[in-house]
Amino acid sequence: MSMQKITKNKDLVSGICITACSIVIYLSTFGIKHLTVSRIGSAFVPRLVAIGLFLVGGTILIQGVRNRSIVAGTTVQKRSVLATFLAILFYVSFLDLLGFLMANTIYLILQFYILIPKENRKIPVILGVALALSIVIYGIFVYAFQLSLPAGILG
Repeated sequence: MSMQKITKNKDLVSGICITACSIVIYLSTFGIKHLTVSRIGSAFVPRLVAIGLFLVGGTILIQGVRNRSIVAGTTVQKRSVLATFLAILFYVSFLDLLGFLMANTIYLILQFYILIPKENRKIPVILGVALALSIVIYGIFVYAFQLSLPAGILG
């Protein structure tokens, strides 16, 4: 198989792999023991992630079918993917140290900065939305789902 043909089909292959992995992850969550007294147990977040991955994989798969004629991504797209990977690596590395609120807010600011085109970036809006989303997500998990999130240096 030629390199050009592999490149044309990379979205199809990626979509299939991500979708298959999400199904395996979802099915494996049924083996997770319920460790809390609340209705939402230890398997809730892994199932939520698996469903999200399934949706992402399906979207990539559909785009791959629609865009089979596109051969390769642009340099800007490749930089965005690398920057997103580094932002996720930062988030995972500093989550315990900084705590959920700080790490999530910083991650969202970085991600918005990566994804929003330069001409549309409004720093006060990015900061406000990142902080508001982090507080809302924290509130949902801590107060509605009664799950603890890392407090970090805020204690």
